[in-house]
Amino acid sequence: MAQPFVYTALGDSITAGYNAPRRRGYAHRLTRRLKYQGLPAKLYTICMKGWTSGDLLFASAWPSNRLAIRNAHLITVYVGGNDLIFAHVKYLLTRNPNVFSQVIATYGNNLQHLYKRIRRLSSAPVYALNLYNPFPHSVLPNTLVPALNQMTADVSARWDITVVNIYESFQGMEPLLIDGYQTGRLENYVPIISRNPVHPNEHGHEQIARELWETISD
Repeated sequence: MAQPFVYTALGDSITAGYNAPRRRGYAHRLTRRLKYQGLPAKLYTICMKGWTSGDLLFASAWPSNRLAIRNAHLITVYVGGNDLIFAHVKYLLTRNPNVFSQVIATYGNNLQHLYKRIRRLSSAPVYALNLYNPFPHSVLPNTLVPALNQMTADVSARWDITVVNIYESFQGMEPLLIDGYQTGRLENYVPIISRNPVHPNEHGHEQIARELWETISD
């Protein structure tokens, strides 16, 4: 019996397939593509709704998750959206604009340590996905999402990790790719409710899987 090709996907609610039919998000869809290529692919996920980069870094140290990284033949990392969401909520409470630069710096430090842990455990190819912008018609997200994506690019470059450009692939397609899309303005986000227009819908998850596949296959 052939040994499985292990794909380990690290992230947050997007990686967990939140708002995708039957929670079969981009990671499951990429696994299916790998199987179509004849690989006995098996998916492991290290993700949870609401996780920030700090939460993911902490969880990556758990023994079962370390094993999933160690056994991986392919690894993806998709995190950072909740870092920005929590920064926005903190700003609303404090009105301190420095919270954004602080959060992005902390994100970069967390990503650096996460890559370091991954590389200690595995020599498998690692792909980082940058963030799309669910609120393209508001000034603040148009500043912060590219800033966080630049941090992802900078830290990934130090570790020779390829960044998959999800940001660009979603631009201009947000109403078709984001679940519950409204006006594309930050005012659509309401912190006290659970279903905000931020996650990909089925087409969005398929788009992410397609971008990943094209990058991996290139």
